[in-house]
Amino acid sequence: MNLHEGFKRVFLLIMMVLLMVSLTGYGDEALPKVTMTIGHAEPADPTNYIHGSALKFKEYVEEKTDGGITVEIVPGGAFGDADAMLEQVSRGTIEACGSVSAGSVAQLYPDIQLLSIPYVFKDNVEFLAVLRGDFGQAMFEDIKEKVGVRMFILMSQGARHFTNNERPIKTAQDMKGLKIRTMNIKSDMDIVSSLGANPAPIAWTEVYTSLQTGVVDGQENGIPSILLGNLYQVQKYLTLDGHRYGTDLFFLNEKWFQGLPKEYQLIIEAGGMYASDYGNMQSDVASNQGLQFLKKHMEVYDPSEEEIQTFKDATIETVTEDVKKLMKDASWIDRMFLAKDEVNKGLGYEGFNK
Repeated sequence: MNLHEGFKRVFLLIMMVLLMVSLTGYGDEALPKVTMTIGHAEPADPTNYIHGSALKFKEYVEEKTDGGITVEIVPGGAFGDADAMLEQVSRGTIEACGSVSAGSVAQLYPDIQLLSIPYVFKDNVEFLAVLRGDFGQAMFEDIKEKVGVRMFILMSQGARHFTNNERPIKTAQDMKGLKIRTMNIKSDMDIVSSLGANPAPIAWTEVYTSLQTGVVDGQENGIPSILLGNLYQVQKYLTLDGHRYGTDLFFLNEKWFQGLPKEYQLIIEAGGMYASDYGNMQSDVASNQGLQFLKKHMEVYDPSEEEIQTFKDATIETVTEDVKKLMKDASWIDRMFLAKDEVNKGLGYEGFNK
């Protein structure tokens, strides 16, 4: 958390104290009763970090508004997949949705595809610090203005890794010839192609069966997703290459949000921060404990820095150039690397690298 984020949280806490007074004594004009529907694609399992964060948001907002806002969570993809839900939120058909990756956002806002550039972030702390800092807030503000949706819960899936059924992957050379499932995102497919493998875009709901039947040899995902999808049951090898970091975002319709009383707006923002912290904690637990679980069911390989460099050398230049072609404003890439440098100074990483 950088200074910007810290000051924002302190401000919101102060505002919450003031709001408690206004909500308990609003005067003759009572605050309206509001229903906020949130759809997401995961099961209704409180240990699932997406559903868990939604539950914490609901708990916080309903308590702080004294029931003025009722949050209805609709899990399991009842409103469709992430792309469909985000489209519905942008139209105002539903108020909010989760389970949204950067790839889904890219359908409406192509500049976010810069997060697909591989081997940029050294760990999850660095990644979240960049997204929660000034750079990330500027991009989410741009998304709000251009798409009409406001990000209110931000979580990381953690590092994404390769799995497969054919052989251990230790260097970029070992990827050659494998058929790897990706999301239907060009930059993700470019990463796989640059490594000499064959990308196969397949919907998440079909990944398990595709791996089980040999339609594809492997896939790429974060540890929580490997666990949630039971992919360890149909994959033998896991390589901890950490080619990029995935996001799980919640968005709400900005026009709906602006129609709320200011008191409600501040509570929703504070509730989103609270839910983000809780969801990231759950995601970290899933990644750390999940890795220990996967080591009992898969052959796990942790590449050396020299081996990771072979992956980086094979991908980063090609994928960066391809991502630039997909973006409307490629200057975001330079801004991201500058933000990364600032985060490294603030976190103390720079000193360790001397």
